[in-house]
Amino acid sequence: MSWVGTAAHWLFSIFLVTSPLTSYLDTALSIRRRRSAAGFSVDVCGIMLVASMLRVNFWIGDRYNVALLLQSIVMLGVQCYLLDACLTYRAGGPSSGYLDVSVSKRPWQLWQWDDARTYWRFLAQFLAALCILQVLLGVHPFYVTLLGMVGLTIEATLPIPQFLQNMRTRSVDGVRLTMIGSWVFGDISKLFFFYLGSSTVSWQFKACAFVQMCFDFAIATQFYLWHDKPSADVHLGGTGQDYGEIRLGLARTTSSASSGGGRSAEDELRAQQPRGAPTLLPL
Repeated sequence: MSWVGTAAHWLFSIFLVTSPLTSYLDTALSIRRRRSAAGFSVDVCGIMLVASMLRVNFWIGDRYNVALLLQSIVMLGVQCYLLDACLTYRAGGPSSGYLDVSVSKRPWQLWQWDDARTYWRFLAQFLAALCILQVLLGVHPFYVTLLGMVGLTIEATLPIPQFLQNMRTRSVDGVRLTMIGSWVFGDISKLFFFYLGSSTVSWQFKACAFVQMCFDFAIATQFYLWHDKPSADVHLGGTGQDYGEIRLGLARTTSSASSGGGRSAEDELRAQQPRGAPTLLPL
C-alpha cells in the first residue's frame, strides 16, 4: 500500500501548489467582472504578499517542504493580480471623493494609501530589505527562526481583516463562496498533511494552519448568516461607481446650480439615489 501513500502525497502537494489559484483567482476575476472591489478586504493581499516573501526567504535558511515553497511563489503572482484588481476598482478611500474615517486610524495610513503606486513601491522596498538582510544575517540560525515565526504569524492573521470587514458591514457581499470553501478545505487538509503526512514541515506551519482554520470557520459562519443580506455600502448598477463619486461631482456644480436658479446639488443627488438609500450630502 506504499504506492497509495505516495500517490496521496503527490496529489496533495499539487493541491497545495495550486491552492492560491482556486482560492483567489476567482475573487480577482469577480472583481474585474463586477468592476467593484466592495466587500473584499485589500488587507488580505497585503498579508499574503508580505507573508509569502518572508516564507520564500525562510526556505533559503530552513529547507522545508518544496511544495510549500512553490505555493508561496504562486501566491505572490496571484496576490499581485488580485491587488491590481482591488486598486483599480476599489470603492472607497480618498480617491473616490469622500472621506473614509478608517483611513486615518493607521500609522502612516499603512496599506490604505490613496496612490496605487505607493502599494507597489512599498512591496519593492520590503523585498529589497529582505534581500539585504538575507545577505547579512542569513547564516545565523536565530535570524532564520525569527524569519519563519514572523512570516507565519503574519499569515495566521490572514482571515482576520475579512472577518472584521464582515462584522463592520454585517454582510458578506463581495466575498466569494469559492474563496471561503478553499480556505476551510485547504486549512483542514493542510493540518492533516502537516501532522500525519510529512516530516519535513516545521512547527510554525502547523500552528499557522490551526489559527487560520479557526477564523475560516468563523467567516464561514458569517457567510451562512449573512449571505442573503446586501452590504451597507451602496453602489450603482455594479459599475464600481459609488455615491461618494457622485457626491464629489455634484459638489463641484453646487455654485452654478444655486446661482442659475435650478435644482441644488443635494436635490440632484437625492434624485439619483434609490428609494430607501441613505442620503449622502456633498462635501
